[in-house]
Amino acid sequence: MIPSRLALLGLMLVACSDSASVQIVLPAEGEMVEEGSSVMVTLEVSGLTIAIAGTTDPGTGHHHLMIDRPLPVGGLPIPAFPGQVHLGQGQVEYEIEGLDAGEHMIIAVVGNGTHIPLDPWVVDTVRFVIE
Repeated sequence: MIPSRLALLGLMLVACSDSASVQIVLPAEGEMVEEGSSVMVTLEVSGLTIAIAGTTDPGTGHHHLMIDRPLPVGGLPIPAFPGQVHLGQGQVEYEIEGLDAGEHMIIAVVGNGTHIPLDPWVVDTVRFVIE
């Protein structure tokens, strides 16, 4: 049972275009955000379709945000931890509230229907400052 499940996941991973990409449109790289303000994250993709979690159609995926966290482990489902936001309803925007003053980083990772990062990776990173 496990090998066939892994084979299915492998098919889903290669189904996306090799040119698939994600871009964090907001916040902009290096943006200065006023302390006490929320941070709106806006994402755009090309070469794939954003769908709800659980969708295993070829060429689909959904967003995960790593907020001040490193990339998750490849080949495994992205776990739910504080600072790792799962956008499983097909969202392309997310509002972050309550960040302390200082430098922050967001990594957007597109995962497949079972939350495994796409292979090749479809990621983008932005750094910004709460002042």
